[in-house]
Amino acid sequence: MAGASDPAPTARSWSGRRSGPAETEPGSLPLKEESRRIGWRQGDLRIDVLPSRDLGNSSFLLLDRRAARAVVVDPTRDVTRYLDAVRQDGLRLDWVLTTHTHADFVSGAAALAERSGARVASGSPAGRGGAHRLLRPGDHLDIGSARVEPIASPGHAPDHVSYLLRDRTGTPRVLLSGGSLMAGTAGRADLGPPGGTYRAALDEFETLHRRFAPLPSGVVVLPTHVGGSFCGVGARSEARTTLGRERASNPLFLARDRAHFLAEYLSGTPFPRYYAGTRRINEDGGTPGEPAPTPGPDVAPDVPRSAPNGTVWLDVRPSSAFDGGHVPGSISIPAYGAFSGWVGWLFGREDRFLLLGDDPEELRDARIGLSRIGFDHVDTVRAGALGEYLRSGAPIAATPRVSVSEVARRVARGEALTVLDVRNPDEHELGRIPGALGRPLPDLTEASVAGLDRAVPVYVHCQSGRRAGIAASLLERWGFRSVHHVLGGPPKPRLRGRARAPRPTRRKR
Repeated sequence: MAGASDPAPTARSWSGRRSGPAETEPGSLPLKEESRRIGWRQGDLRIDVLPSRDLGNSSFLLLDRRAARAVVVDPTRDVTRYLDAVRQDGLRLDWVLTTHTHADFVSGAAALAERSGARVASGSPAGRGGAHRLLRPGDHLDIGSARVEPIASPGHAPDHVSYLLRDRTGTPRVLLSGGSLMAGTAGRADLGPPGGTYRAALDEFETLHRRFAPLPSGVVVLPTHVGGSFCGVGARSEARTTLGRERASNPLFLARDRAHFLAEYLSGTPFPRYYAGTRRINEDGGTPGEPAPTPGPDVAPDVPRSAPNGTVWLDVRPSSAFDGGHVPGSISIPAYGAFSGWVGWLFGREDRFLLLGDDPEELRDARIGLSRIGFDHVDTVRAGALGEYLRSGAPIAATPRVSVSEVARRVARGEALTVLDVRNPDEHELGRIPGALGRPLPDLTEASVAGLDRAVPVYVHCQSGRRAGIAASLLERWGFRSVHHVLGGPPKPRLRGRARAPRPTRRKR
């Protein structure tokens, strides 16, 4: 997923032609560009999409303007945005629905229901209060002239329910598929109880090939998880598709039988460590709503390399700004793309953070992103404080940026250096730099690089440069003296010859 792996390299050959930076990648828009948009409309019926770009997710507001009634599906913890949307349109919020027990974010269902007076419904009774309704086959909810029907769709989660919207004529129009179906794939099956992956994968096969089979190909699919979510591998970036398109192009629909389905579906790629704790929070009924933002202290002129009291100094500016100058010991995780996912992968819910940045909106949205995954020990610097510090003459650090072609020249000259590849092992087929050491970013710890000579220059690369920038800042914090941020990654190896498939011959009649 756009958060799980970087896009294909821009370089054409090992010599470095067309190699260059990939500062942003598909789906990696700034968090502050989140905006409500229309996902489907028919007369007075409408479904608005409220994206969470840091998670690669969408929430949905189903509404009937004539009846002035609404339903929210899969809300995140920052529930004010849903309340504002309902008030702006003069609607009454009747129901808050969840498609499954989420692992990637803390659900805002209970908090939204408490603040709005709506009722909560889902496919699982775990951790729910008396206002919760457990949906079963044959149930339905009315939203004015529309009807919402739950469809049991286990696989991505054992309690998964998708929601089918029928219009006033009874025609199926929209499938809110949660993680049971994404554009180009489906939500992974290994996020549930240990040892349950194989059973969950078989359930997913039944969901796609049996439970969704009666639905017309023209049904619009609006998934909760989209490209950029760590909950799916290989998803396309669009937040809307159709059943017909997925049946014609999705490898999981095209699988001939269960064996081929399992081979395509079970990827074995890692997922963020914070998922297990978030799932437990949601099983227990979630947490209170969004925490109130609290401004943190200024960046003092005498900031030590290691943050005091174990606080993580998290710089949310673009990596180009961080590389140009930053507080020594701070960590670079830019506030776009899978921002909160990477923080949750590399740090723990018990850690304390101080967010550093120039843009007050960027700092605010980064804090919201962390609250979505249940990271609440977060402060932010005063707007402008970081710039004042960097101009004050106090100690600062900078990270040299180099191209793949420059690394190639230094390797060819036999210079003493270390090339650190922080991609996942399955990405090595895209090409490898000779002699590079593999340390996937999710597994990068100080102990994992303890054997490296900290005085030798280190060149860190991934596929686009995003993960490499994060890893480079970690190495600097751990005391490596000369760390270089490589922009781009190794190209796919060239084939010397091109194999040709034999031409089919016609049988004479």
